[in-house]
Amino acid sequence: MNDSLASSSASFHELKYELASGSASLNQMVRLVRDIPANCARISGMGLLTELEWFSEADTSLSPPLSASLADLIEYLRQVYEAGIAVQNVPNSLTNQLEVAKDYYPMPKEATGDAVSQELLQCYEASQRLLEAELRDSAAELHILKSRLSAIQAAAEENRLQDVEKSVQEEGNLAAVEEQPDHFVTSEEDRPELEAEEAVEGEVAAAPIILTEEQFSDEGQSAEESTENASVQEVLQNK
Repeated sequence: MNDSLASSSASFHELKYELASGSASLNQMVRLVRDIPANCARISGMGLLTELEWFSEADTSLSPPLSASLADLIEYLRQVYEAGIAVQNVPNSLTNQLEVAKDYYPMPKEATGDAVSQELLQCYEASQRLLEAELRDSAAELHILKSRLSAIQAAAEENRLQDVEKSVQEEGNLAAVEEQPDHFVTSEEDRPELEAEEAVEGEVAAAPIILTEEQFSDEGQSAEESTENASVQEVLQNK
């Protein structure tokens, strides 16, 4: 859009320069035909005049003063051409005829003011305003997109940092587990219960063994049987 604005502006100023240059050339020609005799302004054919006439009527880029001056010059050269057809061999006759008819065929006037028409100027200005409005809208949309992109990038970076932190934490937990000994490690919550169980087991181990009469008899019998068996084995060995 910036390129379109620059191109449109360059084209308009180039056209404006060309029209101003054409207006200066036209005024120079008008001054020339006013200073020379009419028979010296005669042209060889009407083809060029017809082309100029069509151009002045079809082109809306010419300002009214420039268009009117060009139309007057075309009409003057036309009347000179038509008058010269009848008196080709009498040079002074053409001048005399135009002098007589000068009230009906006035001399062309120079163009004044800006050579660019208001229609062309308004069209150019409207086009530039439209392009500038589109450029502003595009710039606003671009600003919104950049803001969204920044937000997306910030969120992505935050997620990345969270993933990195989570990965580091998992690696630390794994390393801690690998460093622990193989035996069971009691947590602080289970330690009082474990200490109580150990105390009970110690008391049981330290308590004396008290046997009942029946248990004592069984124990004595077992001892005697053990002694008797030993004696029998000894006798057998001696034999």
